[in-house]
Amino acid sequence: MNTDLELFARNWAKVYVLPMEDGFKGAYDIERDAIYLSDRLTDVQHKCVLAHELSHARHGDCGCRNGHDAAELRADIEAARMLIDQADYMNAERCCDNPSWIASELGVTPDLILAYRCWLHDTIPNFYQNNLVD
Repeated sequence: MNTDLELFARNWAKVYVLPMEDGFKGAYDIERDAIYLSDRLTDVQHKCVLAHELSHARHGDCGCRNGHDAAELRADIEAARMLIDQADYMNAERCCDNPSWIASELGVTPDLILAYRCWLHDTIPNFYQNNLVD
């Protein structure tokens, strides 16, 4: 798969698709400046995992294995923002509030929809709070 995202990712790290252990979808190796993606991913998973690992590469993250740490959340949010068009998201959410359905409509994984919502939750209230007109 040679997409614009893959070409962009190669500005930050080498990208390899290879067999990985069960449960692993991707990884960023700071020492080898490499992004590894499982060869068992669907096209949608491939795109989403690549965007996630690209965020790690751009920030020089190392050793992120716990899915609940700040670097993992940041990588999910950045991946979501790379792949989700705001107008498309708004239109999809108007039709249905289900993250799995929205993900299917937008061609991303449900976890990226949840990350996008997290970003919206943190961003939109701050925007209105900082831009209130008296």
